[in-house]
Amino acid sequence: MFPLSLTTGYAVLALNCMEGPGGNPAQVASIAASTKLPGPFLAKIVNRLGTQGLVKTRRGRSGGVLLSRPAEQITLDEIVTAVEGEGWDKGCFLGLRTCAVPEPEKHCPFHEFWVEEIARFRAKMGSTSLADLGCFDPITLVDGIASAPSKPGCPENCGSGSCH
Repeated sequence: MFPLSLTTGYAVLALNCMEGPGGNPAQVASIAASTKLPGPFLAKIVNRLGTQGLVKTRRGRSGGVLLSRPAEQITLDEIVTAVEGEGWDKGCFLGLRTCAVPEPEKHCPFHEFWVEEIARFRAKMGSTSLADLGCFDPITLVDGIASAPSKPGCPENCGSGSCH
């Protein structure tokens, strides 16, 4: 399988701390403090998101980071690709190199199934926006804290990880 890295979850969390175009820029240090992520690690994530066009940075005293477009227009597929890199969804279910070749007789027994599942997965990610993930909090899930307070506008069960 191709589990997504925890870094992707952290990217979603950081992006949810940012306002859209025209909003107030957030300082990476402030995001790090509120998300409990190490500042240097978060800076690398934000830099990657910037080079991939998902965030814009402003320099100076009133600088910081903003979403490059509204959260409703940024998809989970874009975030995953920005963090994990192109080709993150390629590969054989069994880890064999033969599935990468064009000859079907060299594919593993799961090849067709896996290609279809990846397509379904990508379709779901392409139809899920950052706004849809607004109350996702991987810190809570990683720390195993089931009673974390919900973010404003999230359902009461948001802290339990069952929001989406």
